[in-house]
Amino acid sequence: MAHEKIDFESEVEVTLRYRGKLIGKQRLDFLVEGCLIVELKAVEEVHKKHYAQVRSYLQATNKHVGLLANFSDFQLDPRRVELNKPK
Repeated sequence: MAHEKIDFESEVEVTLRYRGKLIGKQRLDFLVEGCLIVELKAVEEVHKKHYAQVRSYLQATNKHVGLLANFSDFQLDPRRVELNKPK
């Protein structure tokens, strides 16, 4: 990303809360252009827990779109993750 002059931060610490109470801190892989969360994985199969992880980062940072990128079997498998806001 730096080579392409794309603004990003890596290992961004986020505070996780549940019902207003602090439950921990995590580090998301990349925050791109201040609005897109990118989470990298190298797993055989993407599971619901990986999507939940990205959604928790979206909620903690008040962002709406994330990218879950799996580098399995030498092939990139990017997947869009959105935060579903209650209506």
